[in-house]
Amino acid sequence: MIDTNLRNFDLNLLVVFDAVYSAGNISHAAKQLALTQPAVSNALGRLRERFDDPLFVREGRNMKPTLRSRQMIGAVRDALGLVRRQLGEDAVIDLATYKRLFRIVVTDALEPFLVPPLANEIDASAPGITVDSRPAGSTQVINELIGGTLDLALYTYQASAPGVIMVPICPVEAVVVARRNHPRIRGKLDLKTFMACGHVTGALYGELAVVDRCRRRQNRSARHSAAPPRRRTRPRLQSCDP
Repeated sequence: MIDTNLRNFDLNLLVVFDAVYSAGNISHAAKQLALTQPAVSNALGRLRERFDDPLFVREGRNMKPTLRSRQMIGAVRDALGLVRRQLGEDAVIDLATYKRLFRIVVTDALEPFLVPPLANEIDASAPGITVDSRPAGSTQVINELIGGTLDLALYTYQASAPGVIMVPICPVEAVVVARRNHPRIRGKLDLKTFMACGHVTGALYGELAVVDRCRRRQNRSARHSAAPPRRRTRPRLQSCDP
């Protein structure tokens, strides 16, 4: 049975429906929307459940619309066009007079490199914009992005969710720091020695989860001495490693 209550319907799903119909292919629709393929597939699954119809059936590499989709597409495009015109989607924003509060999360590793030039650019070009930068550890990133209480996250976090656009900024390297002439490290540090040594994890919040996932892929576990959240504490702990 189809639920006709719009309060329970995510209208962004219609944007995905239109993109899949136009592209005839989930991967092409994902590129068009700047979403991941799993995110588009998830949205399509929700649409199928909502309308109690497959909507698209696979035919080779393409997705062929069902009769229900062909009946819907005209009305969906009319509705999306009306919304876009009313919201002025194509209007040019005057940054000199534009006023808006952006709520963002920036991981510690990226903040020194990205926030100062961003602040300088805002001061020079868009003085009416205010940025509220929040600590990563106190924020449910994906939930708040979906809920609209967060606008942007610069974060070492991997996830897939409908309506959330993820774009790689730069690679992040994991670096091991040890004192000179460490008694357990002779020559090149190999994985076995690294896992056997007690060590301090310098990653924070989502970064720590990424490190742990890498260990699980290797079917390895490591012995932690501590995982301090403050950088000033780490050198003292590292100097105490036997």
